[in-house]
Amino acid sequence: MLLSHKEIYRFDEFELDRFRRTLTRDHAPVALSPKAFELLAYLVANPGRVVTKEELIKAVWPESFVQESNLTQHVSWLRKAFADRAGYIVTVPGHGYQFTAHVTEERPEAELPPPEEAGLLIQSLRVRTHVVMEESSGGETVASSSPLWYRKSVLLAIALVVVLLAGAISWIGWNWHHRPVVGDHSERVMLVVLPFVNLTGDASQEYVSDGLTEEMIAQLGELNHARLGIIARTSAMAYKNTTKPVLQIGKEIGVDYVLEGSVRRWGERARISAQLIRARDQTHVWAQNYESDSQNILKLQSEVAQAIAKEIQLTLTPQQTARAQTAPRVDPRVYEIYLMGRYEWNKRTEAGLNHAITYFQQAINADPNYAAAYAGMSQAYVLLPYYSGVPAGEAISKAKSTAEEALRIDDNLAEAHATLALVGVDHFDWKVAEQEYQRALQLNTNYATARQWYSFYLWMTNRHDQALEELDHARQLDPLSLIINTDEGRVLCAAHQTDQAIGLLQKAISLDPNFADAHRALALAYVEKGENVQAIREARKGVELDPNDYEKASLGYVYAMTGHPQDARKILVDLSKDKNGRHVSQFYLSFIQVGLGETDLALASLEEASRGHSSLLSLMQFEVIFDPLRADHRFLDIWRRASESKAK
Repeated sequence: MLLSHKEIYRFDEFELDRFRRTLTRDHAPVALSPKAFELLAYLVANPGRVVTKEELIKAVWPESFVQESNLTQHVSWLRKAFADRAGYIVTVPGHGYQFTAHVTEERPEAELPPPEEAGLLIQSLRVRTHVVMEESSGGETVASSSPLWYRKSVLLAIALVVVLLAGAISWIGWNWHHRPVVGDHSERVMLVVLPFVNLTGDASQEYVSDGLTEEMIAQLGELNHARLGIIARTSAMAYKNTTKPVLQIGKEIGVDYVLEGSVRRWGERARISAQLIRARDQTHVWAQNYESDSQNILKLQSEVAQAIAKEIQLTLTPQQTARAQTAPRVDPRVYEIYLMGRYEWNKRTEAGLNHAITYFQQAINADPNYAAAYAGMSQAYVLLPYYSGVPAGEAISKAKSTAEEALRIDDNLAEAHATLALVGVDHFDWKVAEQEYQRALQLNTNYATARQWYSFYLWMTNRHDQALEELDHARQLDPLSLIINTDEGRVLCAAHQTDQAIGLLQKAISLDPNFADAHRALALAYVEKGENVQAIREARKGVELDPNDYEKASLGYVYAMTGHPQDARKILVDLSKDKNGRHVSQFYLSFIQVGLGETDLALASLEEASRGHSSLLSLMQFEVIFDPLRADHRFLDIWRRASESKAK
């Protein structure tokens, strides 16, 4: 069957050729990945019409299950490709996308078969050519008895076959020459580093293989960002000890390549074995073993990262190559302590964060110039107020000083810049926050945590659509992350997209039923939906799993909103009591007061938190709990004064 749709679309200085699969601007090519091109072609073929997200996903990924975030990311890439014409693609909230440029269409004079039919056509033409030639040269039946008009038609058919065959061969040749290859500049390769296997024979050494996994992810994440996307550690570690085939893993998290590896240590030596596997057909495209003394283990990781980059045809910048070749030598004992700190930090619990701080401090004591240990400690401190009763101001101050020390030693640590950015948000210092987030993402655009934290800043500065886009991007890089799924659910709830929020929060809980923060956020979403029984169940589960002040105050709010004021007041009284000299933040008390309808008391509590310069006030913009207060001038005044005083 020949193509029946128009092939060439023109809009302003752009030309899109569906046959050649090219987009040009003033005759200069614009690089697009294959899926981005298909998405653009579909939108351009439907100018002015609002195309739903479901329709686009079905058209571009017809035989695959993909998440909506994949579509969002490809739209973002298209807008970047258009640069100053990014407004061509308009988001229609709650529906889909609209291509707004004026489009003209052109049908080519000769139409050729689509790729999937080219092989069949040539085979068919080959058979028919053979038959016709046989008939024209004296076949028993046709040649002896056919009239002149038939023989002329046979000759005409031969000529037509030759023309079509030449056209088909030309088409295949062009398509082969322009086929996307691994590492082609138009294609961004996605890769996951599966947890390295511990071959030491000692279970207590598991943190070494886990730490190497994280370091390898970091090493690869610093390579060519435009052409290599790395799945974050959180999602990668979900496949620890998995028996799933590579093909299934590739489909589940949307990657092109899988890196498997193992580590073995004996005495002062270490061996890393790694193999790169193409996900779609499970082909082993590269494998290598590396050995070194333990003091050179960081350089060893850099060598593996460079080998993988070469295999998937990346181009390293001179700065990246030099950085990889000059990896610092670290005392193996110090490095092991650092890895233990990272292992504890990733648990995201109060005990885990405190243990992480202890390990990072031990590493710093042993090597005062070890920048990574300072960066790790800064990230532990910046998270501590959200998982414990530690005063926010004290923890944030320590996070800032340790991050600055890390950058004094090595200014290229994305983790430390991301920490300073989050400190800037807590201090309402928008200039610092913007600069530090941009620097972190410049150093490592694959750093999902930086994108997750950046979304907080965007939301607080009233760029809500961009905040959700960043969270979607973070989730694509780390699809199995509990906290990223949970935070996106919280923000969607704040945006009153409650059904979508519930879906993401349920996904987080399905990944780990013991993640308390997801239960808390889901409880608030259920309150918004008026599903009281489910709200109480989820809020209670959150407190059961992690009985901190945040969870308890949220349960009190849920009780108040679902017709259980006495239970709410009981929690309010309990939180108000002095606990060995430690007071619960007035910010948390305001949750329950809002739920009870005690607006004046809630505002007074927020005022008290503001006078105490509580960093928790940054949550005022995110918490759906405060929706009843947002139109109150007193609430707005507290936010204004808090932001102004902290920004000074």
